[in-house]
Amino acid sequence: MLRWPVLPVFALAAMAQGDPREKPGDYPATTALASYSLGAEYLGRTLFSAGKAYEAGDFLVVDTAIYPARGAAVPVKISQFALRLNGRKELIYAQPAGMVATAMRLQPWNENRRRLVTQAGPLILGAPVPNERFPGDRQGQPRLPAPPRAPEPDHQANVEREPARPMADILEAEALPEIAAEKPLRGYLYFPYSGKLAKLKSIELVVIDEKNPGSAVLKKAR
Repeated sequence: MLRWPVLPVFALAAMAQGDPREKPGDYPATTALASYSLGAEYLGRTLFSAGKAYEAGDFLVVDTAIYPARGAAVPVKISQFALRLNGRKELIYAQPAGMVATAMRLQPWNENRRRLVTQAGPLILGAPVPNERFPGDRQGQPRLPAPPRAPEPDHQANVEREPARPMADILEAEALPEIAAEKPLRGYLYFPYSGKLAKLKSIELVVIDEKNPGSAVLKKAR
């Protein structure tokens, strides 16, 4: 069973999508390139949006911020970023949000790899379906939906409830935008990886750009 650390509300807000942090050094990993500075944070398979946390399936998530030099316009492309895992020569390239969403729809997820959702306090995983311990055991039976009820005449009866957002929209909205950046910007990069996170001893974010080559260490081998 997957276990996740308990995160206070202010920590979730800090990791949610929004403006870049004040400076590159506010990120755990940083590097100075020719035309810009880069700040990054490795988030495992978790991304945050609107105060909620979601699992990204078989993709690693890196929160990435770009700080252009004064007067520079930095062309940002997803294809410029890759991960080097455990010091290997082969690189894993970032994927567009649309391809990530398609791959997630096609993945045969099990009960321990559901989308994460949190509103406050601890992260909550989708609960696994309990197994029947003996014939007639009520614990092993799936819960039936609640019977229909008459609408309650309260003051919020006409308030429209916020619909669930499609995962494709969340991935796209939170992704690092592909633009010519003239001011700091941030977003998520998604990298395909189906192995166990515990096997990742070192992670390096590599920038593949003739004008701005470089890298930042996201996780050091112990």
